[in-house]
Amino acid sequence: MKKRYIITIIVGGLLIGMGIIGSIMKDKNEPIDSSIHTKQELEAIKFVQSYQGLDNSGSNVTKIIATITSLAYSNEDIINNPSTEMGWDSLRKFDSDKNTYDVYFNFNTYNQDVEYHFIADMDSKQVFPANEIASNILKVVENES
Repeated sequence: MKKRYIITIIVGGLLIGMGIIGSIMKDKNEPIDSSIHTKQELEAIKFVQSYQGLDNSGSNVTKIIATITSLAYSNEDIINNPSTEMGWDSLRKFDSDKNTYDVYFNFNTYNQDVEYHFIADMDSKQVFPANEIASNILKVVENES
């Protein structure tokens, strides 16, 4: 566990230098447009991006996604590849009485299309997975906390 944490810190440092985290926080193709999102939807996106688990320590969702992306495409600049598209989106869950949002991060490359689907509960300040890949991200976030 400690060895994996140290590797994550090293990789995280490299990613910051390469700008992948910044690119994922604000995607290059479709910047988060406040004219099509409510203030609450934008807050839900930012909340998921920076979520660090229940104890609010360790790596956040964005850093884990960036680490996985960097490892998967270690020999290329996938973020700046013309075929790469990525974007964050959020929609209020109308089938719930709670203050919850579906939050999506779509990452599409020449090689694969990935949709990370999270549920942000803004009242409890928790993020839940809505698909398997989001579940894997949150498991890493919680284990590093």
